[in-house]
Amino acid sequence: MARERQADALIDEQKAHDYAITHGMDAVSIPEYLVILLKQGILTVTQTVAVFQQLVRLGRPPQPFIDWARSQLQAEGGQL
Repeated sequence: MARERQADALIDEQKAHDYAITHGMDAVSIPEYLVILLKQGILTVTQTVAVFQQLVRLGRPPQPFIDWARSQLQAEGGQL
C-alpha cells in the first residue's frame, strides 16, 4: 500500500523493515518516527522520551531501532 501511494511505511519489525528498504521503499520504525517528530518540533524532548520509555517497557521495537533512537534522543538532550 505504501508503494502504491508513494508514502513512507511505518514498520516496526526488523525483517519487514529490511525488506521494504531493499525494495526501494521508505520504511520508518516507531522509534525513528518519534525522533522525526521531535526534530520537526511536533513533540518536545520530554514527550518523546516519555513515549520512547513506554516502547522500551513494552519491548516492542527491535533492539537496533531502540539503540538508534536512544542515541538520537540523547543527542537532543533527552535523559534516558
